[in-house]
Amino acid sequence: MYKVELYKISHSPNLLYLMLVVIPVSLFLGVSISVQMNISEPDNLLNIAFLSSSAVLMLYITIFASLYVNRDYSSNNYRVLIGCGLSRFKIITTKYVIFWLVSSAIISIHAAITMAIPIFLNKVTIHMENIQTITLYYLIYTSIISVVFFLSIIGKTLIKSIMINLAFIILSSIAVSALSSTNFTPVIPLQSLQVISSIQGDTHIAIISSLLYILSTYIASCLVFFKQEL
Repeated sequence: MYKVELYKISHSPNLLYLMLVVIPVSLFLGVSISVQMNISEPDNLLNIAFLSSSAVLMLYITIFASLYVNRDYSSNNYRVLIGCGLSRFKIITTKYVIFWLVSSAIISIHAAITMAIPIFLNKVTIHMENIQTITLYYLIYTSIISVVFFLSIIGKTLIKSIMINLAFIILSSIAVSALSSTNFTPVIPLQSLQVISSIQGDTHIAIISSLLYILSTYIASCLVFFKQEL
């Protein structure tokens, strides 16, 4: 089933249209921070690529969720797969893994293009300690991807899913803005991104909360999907 899902995505024009947005936006951001901000420190570059771009990256993931997860609801593809003898557990697990892989690829393309231009023009050097920070960023974004997947499973329909995910993005951003001046680490992914970027001693809390997010949202997605009428 994994090969079938990857084939469907690779031959879908929707992902191509999304990438036609991701790449120019990343190029524009990369050129802007090179020319206007003249960044020379790798930490500042990572903050812009992963933290400052968090709302845009979450929007990309939400759009992809609508095109991939919710489209199968409207096309009755889930019902067809179950009719072919596939278990709901295998279906939802495959969807989750493929959704995570493609969403991570979108984040990687955005980050790579955004950072490549300053690295080349401003001679910014990425060190080994920056690799650890990037790994932590990906862990946090995995928790965000898991939440978006769960909300898409709950929403089922395209419009409802988009509204729920947009509400999650907006409320998360408001919560981060309200709590950014405190030392408290709330259990929301965007705040965990700030913890990682500021290299505080609360990094372990961000890691633990992200792992709990991933596990709990995957289990919740399975439970909801098992009980849904398709």
